[in-house]
Amino acid sequence: MTEAALVRVEGLSKTFTNRQGLLGYVLRQKRRSSEAVKNVSFSIAKGKTFALVGESGSGKSTIARMVVGLLPPSGGNVLIDGIAMHGADLAHARQGLTHRIQMVFQDPYASLNPRWRVDAIVSEPILALRRETNRQAIAQRVAELLTLVGLHPADAQKYPHEFSGGQRQRIAIARALASDADFIVCDEPTSALDVSVQAQILNLMRDLQDRLGLTYLFISHNLAVVRYVADEIGVLYKGELVERGDGAAIFDHPQHAYTRQLIAAVPNVDALRREAATLADDRPTRARAEFP
Repeated sequence: MTEAALVRVEGLSKTFTNRQGLLGYVLRQKRRSSEAVKNVSFSIAKGKTFALVGESGSGKSTIARMVVGLLPPSGGNVLIDGIAMHGADLAHARQGLTHRIQMVFQDPYASLNPRWRVDAIVSEPILALRRETNRQAIAQRVAELLTLVGLHPADAQKYPHEFSGGQRQRIAIARALASDADFIVCDEPTSALDVSVQAQILNLMRDLQDRLGLTYLFISHNLAVVRYVADEIGVLYKGELVERGDGAAIFDHPQHAYTRQLIAAVPNVDALRREAATLADDRPTRARAEFP
């Protein structure tokens, strides 16, 4: 990668230990551990998109939460512009990164507070980070952000239940941009949406990346989506990064058996059309009724 890396993930690991209940304590049962992420390393250049792809349970979302600081790693570290996200005495160092990192979650129905109006939702990062205190300036900023993501400023007075799934995800993206973030972690941001709406959200994200110079970590299990949005792809299998490369290399010359399985599982539109045409040609003719 020739560009300077904005994000560096170095040897990231995460081990979960199950809780020991009262019965387990009485019976002196040993706690069981599961290694969700195993020594994962990658970097993302400024203004680029790195996609992590893998099946459910492969550790994608765990990595996403460690990258944004929601979950402490068992090993390794995440560096944003050279500043470590995890460690003993990093609270002061991380303060300067808080506004630069945001996250867009998978389910737009669950990630927005149903009791808050859109203006309160979008302005929350502005108020929390004290980016602005003047109410008129905040309202103007909210209107600008809603317009930027393809909504109307008047939508600020509505509640989340008054919007479709795609519109709610646009609100979530506006909220992520409210703190002037330049690094956004997208945890399956289109998987809960219809196919046509998925395309609209992906196009919006690419347009925002071009206009604002955003850097994305894109989490997905859909290779077709990943191929469209990613500059570089990492294939995650059972918590390990088994393959990494640009989209053309991954799709044209996959090296790992799991990568080949993922690619083989992507529906082939041309093949489906040919199969549909064959089925239409092979329809049985109506049998003539015969009576004794």
